[in-house]
Amino acid sequence: MNSYDVVLDFMYSEPNTRAVISSLKSWLAEAGRGFDVDLSETRFMASESGELAVIRKRATHGFELLARMVERKPTGDWTSEVSMHANYTGTSWVRVKVVGSSGRPAKIPRLAASIMNAVPVFSGPVLLTAAPERVGVSGVDDLIDLLCEPDRDIPLFITGTASFGIPFDPYAERFAKWTRQVRGLSNAYILDPIATEEFRAQIGDEHSVAPWTVRTFLPGVDPATAADAIRHRVLGSSKLGQLPDGAIETLFGRIARGLAANRPIPGDVRRTERALRRVEDALFVDRLRESVHLEEETHIQLPVAESSASVVPTGSASAEAESYLIQVEWIREALGLEELSEEALRDVALRASQGRVHASALEGVTRRLQDGERARQGLEDELELLKTLAEDDETDLALLSRTLSEREAEVRWLRSKLREEGDFEAATNPIPPSALTQYPTDFTDFLVKVEELRPSGVIFCGNPKSALDLDDLDTLSQAVRTAWDACLVLSDYIRVRRELGLDMGIQEYIKNPRGGRTVGPKKFVKGETGRTMRDHGEERVLPVPISVDATGFTTMKAHFRLAKIGMKSPRMYVLDRFSLDGCLYIGFIGVHMTNTKTS
Repeated sequence: MNSYDVVLDFMYSEPNTRAVISSLKSWLAEAGRGFDVDLSETRFMASESGELAVIRKRATHGFELLARMVERKPTGDWTSEVSMHANYTGTSWVRVKVVGSSGRPAKIPRLAASIMNAVPVFSGPVLLTAAPERVGVSGVDDLIDLLCEPDRDIPLFITGTASFGIPFDPYAERFAKWTRQVRGLSNAYILDPIATEEFRAQIGDEHSVAPWTVRTFLPGVDPATAADAIRHRVLGSSKLGQLPDGAIETLFGRIARGLAANRPIPGDVRRTERALRRVEDALFVDRLRESVHLEEETHIQLPVAESSASVVPTGSASAEAESYLIQVEWIREALGLEELSEEALRDVALRASQGRVHASALEGVTRRLQDGERARQGLEDELELLKTLAEDDETDLALLSRTLSEREAEVRWLRSKLREEGDFEAATNPIPPSALTQYPTDFTDFLVKVEELRPSGVIFCGNPKSALDLDDLDTLSQAVRTAWDACLVLSDYIRVRRELGLDMGIQEYIKNPRGGRTVGPKKFVKGETGRTMRDHGEERVLPVPISVDATGFTTMKAHFRLAKIGMKSPRMYVLDRFSLDGCLYIGFIGVHMTNTKTS
């Protein structure tokens, strides 16, 4: 993806807001643009080199702003869109997006760097910096916490160093050049030699960063899962040594832009921009109405006829003719015509109809804008979720391939051991049907079979309807099979904890099942992000027995991902109370709940 697109969060204060507005105002007024504009009100401007639209509106706790600038250059048109929400009660944000019509990569706009230098800006929990951050041994703990932070949704570029080879300071300067195009889209960190060793010791060899290499850490780092390491790519020292600095800078910029393009836009940003676009569309129609010169209905002042007392009667026919001529003269003057010909009257009729035609056309334009906006919003929501699902698919495929290879190796090893023990029948025969998992055919069957697990401590207490509704979506039985696998995993989790007396959670068990069933590491999610719980936590308040909570409801965050079916991708929410009553409760099976990526 060749666009530049970043959302920067900042804490509201008058100085911070003024600094962001000042940065935007200065950037618009730079040479080559020349839009010296007051951003306190809505306005449209145009020049030979481009045009600018500024939309500003009040919000419940602040204001919202959209500045869209089109620059016409020999290389094609460049569209820069800056949207902003100043929230007097908490976190504010500004989004900067630049895209070119020619397909050429967008460079980082000076506006983004200006804002980062003017105010502290964040992407989730990450404090964004305009230059790489140097990390000593005392900062390793915080860096690993940041890598594993569930709310982090941007990549981090980390390089290691050593006390031998390249001097630290010159290498740090080169790393700063390499990462110039990732500013705002990511953060960069350089570990000093001691910190590089400490980082490896704490995070493990699989996720470590070797000296003179650069590793890109995607969101959701899980150091306890070795298979997770394959997601976080490494650019080795040999390749770094072969490429010129400019090529590395371009490469890192392309990586950062590509990851940003696949990152869902937060729901509150999409909602704000939609509200601003609705205002812009209404203003567009108003400008269109002005451009066709629609005039308000005006009162026509007719000429005053002479008094009948001054007319000399010359007979009835003559009187009628005189009266007719007076009326014709009134019409001619009222219409502003030099002569009252057929051609002139047709022209009047055409001009009279144009007003009605233009009004009808404007109504049609308005309807089409509204219909198009609704359709676009629906497609935006689906695209944002599909971005997440596509990234998950790629990760799952890589993990599945690695897991399958390991399981095949394990089977071969076990069969060889059986042959060594002389059990050639077990070593060579196929698995008997009785050893295969018997899956429910649909969720109607599932709701019957899940009751068989109640004695083991797995209790379904959710609304059956939300599960049954999945049957129409789950045409390939992916969701129902995964739901049953998850239930069997929970049953084995309880059994292993009882038999071995272990103190652990579901996630720890899935990583090391001690001979029990398990699922892929990406199938289970331990919790929700802080933003999701703040904005949509009420959806996670789910039914439980009154023995668990006197209200009959409690909050559930942990869940299994059952299948990927567009925007409906089903989930199963669970509550682990093994330490309290030896049971696990399933409070919900149904379509994907609202979160920051689907709202």
